[in-house]
Amino acid sequence: MLFQKYADYIRHTYHCRVQKITVDAGMTCPNRDGTRGTTGCIYCNNQSFAPIHLKEFSLPDQIKHGIRLSKHRYKKVDKYFVYFQAYSNTYAPLEKLHQLFTQALAVPGVVGLCIGTRPDCIDEAKLAMLRDLAQAHKASITLEYGLESILDSTLERIHRGHNVNCFVAALQKTAAYGLLTSAHLILGFPWEDPTIAARSGTFLSQLPLNFLKIHQLEILRDTPLGQTYQTHPFPLLSEFAYYQQVIDLLTHLRADIIIERLCNESPRDLVLAPRWQTSADQVARTITQLMQQQHVTQGMYAPPV
Repeated sequence: MLFQKYADYIRHTYHCRVQKITVDAGMTCPNRDGTRGTTGCIYCNNQSFAPIHLKEFSLPDQIKHGIRLSKHRYKKVDKYFVYFQAYSNTYAPLEKLHQLFTQALAVPGVVGLCIGTRPDCIDEAKLAMLRDLAQAHKASITLEYGLESILDSTLERIHRGHNVNCFVAALQKTAAYGLLTSAHLILGFPWEDPTIAARSGTFLSQLPLNFLKIHQLEILRDTPLGQTYQTHPFPLLSEFAYYQQVIDLLTHLRADIIIERLCNESPRDLVLAPRWQTSADQVARTITQLMQQQHVTQGMYAPPV
């Protein structure tokens, strides 16, 4: 196996397809409501992954609607993860979070939650609540934390509002409560050295990380970065350069970390650049072919654990 694929993990764990149902729980973000900032991260446009129409429905209705669509598309699917994706989904009072997550787990067929959030939006009480829900419902609960870069200088430049140590602390606390951990990482910031990919793999290998999502830097409309790019365009990674950085990351990444995503696919009408013509599946196939040609595998250069 060249790298750990999420689909293989799901088949091995559940012996069937498990479909993610994306919902919008009406959250906001401390980087938007004034707690840490008002404009958000410079690259962020939540329309790229949060369909506006979801807000018209209650949470249970959103899930049931998503299940109907999944059954129509895939036929043989009867297990689901509810994916709380838009904004920061632990950024609310404990009681509200408990109510939302309990509602989601009560829907027939739901076997787990994937909760997208920030490392500065979690605490011991919320983690204890999630642990108890996971045990009571015999469910899988994954906390997806946005890291984006292992460099504090980059996190400051993109107005992330937290540092790397905050991410590390959140990951360690989450793992200590028996919950699964996932991280987002962006490759292609124009001011970062190309060696950042391999260094990121080495860094993440030392942490209690279960899953990783790797994204190329996308310049989206209606974002501070998009406005800068339209006024003063700057160079971005070519497709091939991105593929090689992903391979550099994977070869330095601990071999058991499961790869959920190798690139991002925002709606094309929102993307200013890079406007690749390849799908996520094509990207995965190309990276696989390149790894075969280079005779490399995930973890072959990772530090010992």
